[in-house]
Parts: sequence; structure tokens; C-alpha cells
Amino acid sequence: MEATGTSIHNDSRACVISERPTPGCERNKSILIVDDSESIRELLSVLLHEDGIVYTAFNGLDALSKFAANHFDVIVTDIEMPVMNGIELYNNVPPFYKDVFLFFSGTRNEGHIRYLTLNNLTLLRKPDDILKMRPAVQQKLNIPFPKIATK
Repeated sequence: MEATGTSIHNDSRACVISERPTPGCERNKSILIVDDSESIRELLSVLLHEDGIVYTAFNGLDALSKFAANHFDVIVTDIEMPVMNGIELYNNVPPFYKDVFLFFSGTRNEGHIRYLTLNNLTLLRKPDDILKMRPAVQQKLNIPFPKIATK
């Protein structure tokens, strides 16, 4: 599900996944999802579409090309991707984007994990942490996330 011309209309609160903001969209926030897996991009798009306008990219280089025309409030990226990985993307964005990154990856690469730890970056593990994704994105967007009562 690429950003251009694709939309999600599950309910009246949905925001179109496109290159232009959707009139009447509940949120004025933009979320960029970067992953080489189309199914992960689709899953995260569906999960996060109520929290903002969702854009997608299939690797870090594709993501960088979207920065010229868009501002992103949250960037959710895989680490291990062809052409440009998520850490290379992080290292190539302007400094004001550094605080809005969330890494969603199944990486076992010790160098990548060490880099994230040393730079105090958030890593959510595929697929185990999928339920933590929306609260993590909403925290970055400063959207209150309802607490689930536990006994």
C-alpha cells in the first residue's frame, strides 16, 4: 500500500493515505511508515490511520524522497531494508526529526541493537510488540491513549 492515491475508508474518522492531507481528517498529524514488507506497511497503516495521515515508503531512500514535500510528526521504520536501512535513514534526516523515530524491527544484529541503545532510541520488536505500536505513536504525537483496566 503505497502513499500515492491509496485510501482507507473503514469509518468516518479515517484519513486518506495520500500525498495530500484529507479535508476533514480527524488529525492534522503525519506518520511515515518505512518498511520493505508491503504487508507490514499495510498492517501499520490500518493500525495508525485514526491518529494521523499515514504515508508509506519501502526503504530509507524512498522515505528521504518524501521529506521534500512533507513534514512528519512520527517516523516508524524497520531497520533491515535494502538500499538504505532504518539506521542510515535516521542518520540522514535533519536533526529536528531525531526525536520522532520509532524503530519496529525483528533485528538480532548486535551492532544495530547497540546503536539504538547508545542513542536512547525506541525499538519495538516484530511481531511481539505490535500491540505497543499505537500507544508509542500516540505518545510521540502527544495524543492521550485510553488505559485498559487490568485486574
